[in-house]
Amino acid sequence: MKILSIIVPSYNVENYLEKCLDSMVQSNEVLDNCEIIIVNDGSLDRTQEIAERYRENYESVKVIKKENGGHGSAINAGVQKARGKYFKVLDADDWVVTENFCSFLQKLQESGEDIVAHYQYEIYEDIHETKEKKIASVEPGRHYQMAEIPPDTWLGLSNICFKTEKYREHHTVLDEKCFYVDMEYILYPLQYMEDFIVYDDVVYCYRLGNPNQSVNHQSMYRNKKDHLQVIYHLLDFYNGMINSGAEGNLMDYVENKLADLIKAHYYIYFSNLVTIEDIRNLIEFDSNIKQYKRLYNKTNDSKSIHLVRRMHFKCFPFMMRLYRKIIR
Repeated sequence: MKILSIIVPSYNVENYLEKCLDSMVQSNEVLDNCEIIIVNDGSLDRTQEIAERYRENYESVKVIKKENGGHGSAINAGVQKARGKYFKVLDADDWVVTENFCSFLQKLQESGEDIVAHYQYEIYEDIHETKEKKIASVEPGRHYQMAEIPPDTWLGLSNICFKTEKYREHHTVLDEKCFYVDMEYILYPLQYMEDFIVYDDVVYCYRLGNPNQSVNHQSMYRNKKDHLQVIYHLLDFYNGMINSGAEGNLMDYVENKLADLIKAHYYIYFSNLVTIEDIRNLIEFDSNIKQYKRLYNKTNDSKSIHLVRRMHFKCFPFMMRLYRKIIR
């Protein structure tokens, strides 16, 4: 059995895919211990051609060609194909630090935890700056039960590996034809994962500052319905955790993640020109979130959101102008 299955969701990434794959296939250690699963999610460019070339040249590379279904769909397809002890997602416009990745694989081979995480670099293309992102709230190399997780721990799609069978046996499925499923990927499995460990290897290079990314303000405004859909699906998940009696650090962690996602939904509107209908929709959203008292209170730590609520959304045009100046 391979140590790690690396799922590479790929949609129209002809300009990026080779750099992503080269960061892995240049190492025999990676090829010996990993399977690389390229999921071509209905690309219209040369993505399939590039993927096929790597499959022909490297036995460890596999290719799935499917109709376009979105990021979650590509991950779902890759998980079903994965045969490694663990799996992780590597977006096709990102890459790994080869030497550090090899070191991490050795630790991953010896690990037995359900979740294994690592550090990463954030590459800001627009300002030509690179930052190392650590996981400051946990001690590297220490075994943690999920119930011990510090509520401010940073776990993201780019820095975690899940135990494959544990993830798959619970039929974890992400939304398809939908943006912003990263938080589903992070939170859904936590209810049945038992333990985790973090290593300080800086493995992943996460590309930021690209205006075409789904996380820029204009793109988020265009896709705000997808963002809202993910929030409501995660609120259903949250209700399930409450009904199952979940509490303590793990519940605090989930609430913090959800609060961040909810705050981001307000910021989508604060940072864009909006219509009267948008304001009405946001007021309705606020009313729905108010039913979740703990989440509502956590989102009040944002001064801009708190002020808009206190003024009953009457100051919305002013808040939009202020937000754009100070960025929350």
